[in-house]
Amino acid sequence: MKNKFWALTLSIISFLVICSLAFIYESIVFIYVASACPILIVALLPNTRASQWIQSGKDSEKVDLYIVESKQSAESDLLIITFKNGYIDWDKNILYFTLGKVSKVSKDHLDHNAATLTVLRHDFTLHPKRRGWIGITLSNLAQRVDYLSYTTDEVNRLAIRVSDITTITNKRRVSKKAAAPAPNMQA
Repeated sequence: MKNKFWALTLSIISFLVICSLAFIYESIVFIYVASACPILIVALLPNTRASQWIQSGKDSEKVDLYIVESKQSAESDLLIITFKNGYIDWDKNILYFTLGKVSKVSKDHLDHNAATLTVLRHDFTLHPKRRGWIGITLSNLAQRVDYLSYTTDEVNRLAIRVSDITTITNKRRVSKKAAAPAPNMQA
């Protein structure tokens, strides 16, 4: 990501330098070269619209996050993300959410007629910079819908095992601890 930032910065600077040279020398060759630079600049711009974000409390009339507590064990608790049809843009790469303000409900609260997709452990990704944001790879879910009797436009609920979320977040903590340098031991 940092290399892309520096490449973008360098391409903008080179564009400005080439435009200046075209003005100073009144050369049509420099103008042609400068006209090709924006293509490089556009290719290096970050793709900010590749992800969709669900924020608890915001868009509460369109999306809701809650945990369904199981009477058997905590491992069988489910995080349910309900949303109105069309809320999720299935053309995006990743759907990010956070567990900030999630309420707990009983199984009686569930709508048993909702078109539900189960999110599996390999569908998750953690945001590389924003701590606490968990991503769901939407292309995996869209492929899974191909084998069901409904389409992505009809899906209005995602079911996620809470134990999968804790496993994914714990892996990040363990990998960060393993990457940290060990303190020097002196005898």
